[in-house]
Amino acid sequence: IPPLQELAGDKKEVVARIHALWALQGLGALTVESLADALDSTEDSVVIHGLRLSEARLKTHPELLERIDVARLSAPGLRFQWLLSQAQHPGWSTKAGARRLARAAVAACLKRRCDRWTRIALVAACGRHGSVLLEELVSAWTRRDKGRFQELRQLVGMIAETIGRKGDPREVTAALTMFDSVPGTSSALLKVHLSGMAGLDAGLARGGRSLGDPPGDFGGQRLEAMWARIIQWSVRPPEPAMGPVATKLLRSGPKAVAVPALIEQFDGGSVEALRSMARFQDKAIGDVVLARYSGLSAAGRRAALDVMIANPGRATLLLDAVRKGVVSRADLDPARVDRLRRHSDVLVRQKSEKLLADLVPKARRDVLNRYKTILSSQGNPRKGREVFRKNCSTCHRVDRMGVDVAPDISDTRRWTRQQLLVSILDPNRVVDSNFFAYSLVTQAGVVHTGLVASETPSAVSLRQPEGKTLRVLRADIDVLKSNGISLMPEGLEKNVTPVQMADLLSFLKNWRYLDGRVPVPVPSR
Repeated sequence: IPPLQELAGDKKEVVARIHALWALQGLGALTVESLADALDSTEDSVVIHGLRLSEARLKTHPELLERIDVARLSAPGLRFQWLLSQAQHPGWSTKAGARRLARAAVAACLKRRCDRWTRIALVAACGRHGSVLLEELVSAWTRRDKGRFQELRQLVGMIAETIGRKGDPREVTAALTMFDSVPGTSSALLKVHLSGMAGLDAGLARGGRSLGDPPGDFGGQRLEAMWARIIQWSVRPPEPAMGPVATKLLRSGPKAVAVPALIEQFDGGSVEALRSMARFQDKAIGDVVLARYSGLSAAGRRAALDVMIANPGRATLLLDAVRKGVVSRADLDPARVDRLRRHSDVLVRQKSEKLLADLVPKARRDVLNRYKTILSSQGNPRKGREVFRKNCSTCHRVDRMGVDVAPDISDTRRWTRQQLLVSILDPNRVVDSNFFAYSLVTQAGVVHTGLVASETPSAVSLRQPEGKTLRVLRADIDVLKSNGISLMPEGLEKNVTPVQMADLLSFLKNWRYLDGRVPVPVPSR
């Protein structure tokens, strides 16, 4: 042990010194003096390892962390480790200690721009006094570095989300009180406060709460005033970028004030307002959506259909609109037809089966026989790329286009054209059980469909088309069941002609060789 202790103090042998420190730790012979000496080193790598080793000693020797001057923390690696180690400091257990530590952490972050990992390390230190860190961060940042507001918004949003996720009523109240005190008319700072509110709402949602009814003492007139301000920002934002954020936040607002504001914005053409309305069960929303449906863009129509299908009452209105010709049956793609035909509401299912029967093929075998003639066609892979983009990219990713929701189909060189055709036109014949679609019905009656991405004892996450992820608390789930079928719906032939199918197969087989990217040219010798 004495030789190791001597080596641990050798300032010339950096690598050997680090190994000696860890060896002493393993032997149970690492002293506080050796740690203090390592933390005083001029070599960042020695200090980083000294910090890691000191974390277990901070409860009894908190002074170890204070040996490092904040002015030295400009090196990203050293600052990152210092922030992680600071999270273990016992001072976070009291408000006074938390304020002192938060001030030091913020000073360290102000030394230079923070990367993603540094931000995560800072948030990890929140403990039971995240609101203190939030206050110190906004105060010091706006006072000393007004050119980094985008970075500040990210940090504030992350810390606020952590506070919301923990759900401590006092912390939530403190954070809301800070966001409620809007200083002056600085649009940059208003954006910071709005990011904080959005982060807090996202965190509260993890526990089944929202900013519409937050835990703690922030309520009554103060809460009403806050929502009035959010509505104002959504309609007349101080900066254009604030509008969509405020509109998205309205989905958590009190129904009495949020729904009229969202309807007003939807009348003005806001698709984000349309998406935010989906949470509310008000049947009147369906009437408003259908009244404006004919004037919506393609993206707006897709969002409108999702809003209508998610609620039984609105789904019934949608089917009536299809029957009357207000909504074209051609607007209902196979995926949405399938959702209606498998809806949780019996009346919706019955209506869908009767009204939309001719939109879903009755026999896959007949369809395959009809399309077999294209197997001998070479097709045009460049045209096939466009067919893929329009019909497949919401769930599949090929050639840097689309999103990874369904199985990986990018490596299809060894597939025969017959195999590809069957998997496209009869997806349920070849689907892996890991990619069965699940239907999730919430306690409020809202229906969601997707692949189960992850499950915990408290929540279920669904992966949905277009790369969306939905997380629902188990306490909010009424029904979760496998549909026993692929998330990919049958009926793609309604949107893809035989010629286009030949192009699509050619693209899937040959996408690597388009544009001369593969094979890679080999320089001549």
